[in-house]
Amino acid sequence: MVAQVQALSDRLADVPVRRDLLLIEDNPGDASLVSAHLMELDEGFSVTVATRLDQALTLISARDFQLVLADLSLPDSRGVSTVNRLLSACGTTSPLVVLSGLADELVANQAVKMGAQDYLLKSKLEADTLGRSIRYAIERHRSQSDLNCLLRNNPDGTLVVGEDGNILFCNPAAAHILGGRPQDFTGAPFEGPLDRDAPRSVRLSSGRWAEIRVMGTTWEGEPAWAVALQDTTERRRTEERLAYLAHYDQLTGLANRSLFQERLQRTLVRCGREGHSFAVFAFDVDRFKSINDDLGHDVGDRVLAEVAVRLKSLTRESDTLARVGGDEFILIAEGVENARGARMVAEKVISAFLTPFQVGERRVKVTTSVGIAMYPRDGVDAETLLAGADAAMYRSKEAGRARYCFLDPVTQCDSIESRRTESELRCALSKGEIEVFYQPIFGSGKGSELRKVGVEALVRWNHPERGMVSPAMFLSTLEQTGLIVEVGEWVIRTACEQAAVWRTGDPSLRLSVNVSQRQLLDKDFVTKIRNILAETGFPAASLELEITESTLLVEDDDQGVLAHLHELGVCVALDDFGIGYSSLARLSKIPAISTIKIDSSFVQAIGTCPASDSMVIAILGLGRSMGVNMVAEGVEKQDQLDFLSDQGCQEFQGYLLAPPLPSEAWTSED
Repeated sequence: MVAQVQALSDRLADVPVRRDLLLIEDNPGDASLVSAHLMELDEGFSVTVATRLDQALTLISARDFQLVLADLSLPDSRGVSTVNRLLSACGTTSPLVVLSGLADELVANQAVKMGAQDYLLKSKLEADTLGRSIRYAIERHRSQSDLNCLLRNNPDGTLVVGEDGNILFCNPAAAHILGGRPQDFTGAPFEGPLDRDAPRSVRLSSGRWAEIRVMGTTWEGEPAWAVALQDTTERRRTEERLAYLAHYDQLTGLANRSLFQERLQRTLVRCGREGHSFAVFAFDVDRFKSINDDLGHDVGDRVLAEVAVRLKSLTRESDTLARVGGDEFILIAEGVENARGARMVAEKVISAFLTPFQVGERRVKVTTSVGIAMYPRDGVDAETLLAGADAAMYRSKEAGRARYCFLDPVTQCDSIESRRTESELRCALSKGEIEVFYQPIFGSGKGSELRKVGVEALVRWNHPERGMVSPAMFLSTLEQTGLIVEVGEWVIRTACEQAAVWRTGDPSLRLSVNVSQRQLLDKDFVTKIRNILAETGFPAASLELEITESTLLVEDDDQGVLAHLHELGVCVALDDFGIGYSSLARLSKIPAISTIKIDSSFVQAIGTCPASDSMVIAILGLGRSMGVNMVAEGVEKQDQLDFLSDQGCQEFQGYLLAPPLPSEAWTSED
């Protein structure tokens, strides 16, 4: 700011000055003396004389004077009062120079501090002294006026603060940041810091945030502070919003998984130090997918928001409630020291959900399944407690939903083993330990001959230490953790690539691949199948996706996915038929099903249990009436094959005919 003043002073040094002056003096002798000195200067001064303050104020309001020379002792005003009224009248137009006697020198000094440009003692008044004072006053005033104009129009907030901490100058931009008009703050104390430290962000009383920079300067000849204010309110709001999004769920306003983990770690440290117990609750909205698909995602989101409100109403200030997934919520309940206290919380939650949710004009019935893990009984670290509560919640779903379960020792062991298996499976994916085996499907040929009509892709885990791991040991973990979506897509792609190669020698070859409920619930599942077929060149009509009866029964809207697959040209096989209690009426309404596979438990009981023989015959009859292909699984004996052939079964699969083999072995034997 000092540099700006200097530059303006240099620029204005040669500007011609107009000589229209107002002299306010009631003593004729003093008035004549001043006029004589002005004539002696021979600079063309034009002097207007006023003998009273009110007369002077009238002249100032009517004309612009380049300078006002004023005696402080007038018939109608004296001292500081005279200065105040003149400064107010002159404003930014005319500089003020005070004429004073020795007795009034202290008042004259005060006048300069108030805004007068200079003061002259009448007893020492000479022409040269008067001329220098006039030129200095006019040039300094014009420089100050230009600087004021520059500062007023500065888009950034600018203040000048005196050494006493009061604001001497405030431009409109600074006034906006401070929350008022410039005149509201001139003379008022500055609320921010006045030091030359690095820029700092301060929240002002106006509610806005500003970054403050301070530097030393002078103002009207006195030391002062130049303060630059940069409005950072919007930036601060953006930062706060980003911080909020990093820790809170946008839909419900609850803590997200990241913040929940932080809070859980703090709770573990505190309760571990103080010897207290607490409970972790896992909540899952039952059949939420049906709400989303039947009523739409907008309604689903509103239901989740209402679920959060209802859960929040049951918690205390010390609790932490978080949304950690689509319809998954977790609660840390401190102070719940035993199973009785945890049971009371769970029962309150389940009871609260008995009342339907009012979403717009709809009444939506929602229930929740609850899992409970206790610290330190069920675990002393975050991972164990969360996995335990989650495992207990799944137990409550399996038990019929809308209920709660504690983590029992069996569930806890299963949970620990599941986590270990999950960790190993993730490594297995990256290390290429997951493989695809293929088991041929045979159909009736000429006479008693059988021919290969298809192949089923089966996932296998070739563990580096345990060898081939049974699918029964890891498929459930893939399903529960969601890894089945990634692994399942990889299996389908790999099998289609391999089967496309085999089809060059056998164009009629059919490929069957198992898919799980979790895959069918993946919103991108049909798109993924479409892309795989396009990228591998495998025909849709030759791809058969195998699903179980239990998968069909879990969610009513799986039929929508099957319908889309049917439109794509992909076939669907109903696997393990006979053990899932399917509704025959429902089966008849699903056009995508082209094959029914008789469960191996019935096949292997052929000849040993008349009821099983009757069941197989009934299933084959059902298949013929529906016009679908029938495949018998688990054929291990010749008498089983003979019985099935006699009853009109078209296709067979089992160890009697061929075991599952890797692709290279299957190719070499073909």
